Amino acid sequence: MNGPMSSLTELLAEVIVPLEEAEERRAVEAALTHLDLRRPLICGAELRIEKRRGGVPDRQVAVLLADLDGFSVYEVVIAEDGTVVEAVQHPQLVPPYSAEEIAEATVLARGHPEVAEAARRWGVRPAVFYPSSHNHSEKAGEERHRLRRWVGVHFLDFSDPTAVVPVMSAVVDLTGRVVESVDDHQAAGS
Repeated sequence: MNGPMSSLTELLAEVIVPLEEAEERRAVEAALTHLDLRRPLICGAELRIEKRRGGVPDRQVAVLLADLDGFSVYEVVIAEDGTVVEAVQHPQLVPPYSAEEIAEATVLARGHPEVAEAARRWGVRPAVFYPSSHNHSEKAGEERHRLRRWVGVHFLDFSDPTAVVPVMSAVVDLTGRVVESVDDHQAAGS
């Protein structure tokens, strides 16, 4: 049996309504203005309600975004009035790839001569993966552990759906917009 709501619960009900598109857009714009990123990537925005004992919490929006130039991930919390509550860099976060990133990585990989030839010869289809290691060499004078956004792209032969064959893999550096390494699985298996 449901009884009447307390006044605090009624006030809370007003705060926890779903995030509206216009509210999300304003929060993303505020986050972008605050950080002034060179190559921004918006990963998402969500409603943030901090628990507050004995009072109504503030309605906030957390925006997760990255700068592809030097690859840094940030969470920016925006208050209901559009002011920035906090902006925190999260170097340990690896957000999922966006459709745009996958498309860009695939185009860059297919532009590599070895991949282009295999794609033409085999009629392959791409499938992305998170590369765990890279055996490409650093250019002279560059920082050893620079932050980059790497996307792995497998190129697979689906001509027999019961036996998909990996043909080639490429690791693409979206930060530098270059193919870092290519692995020809057909040559390795010969």
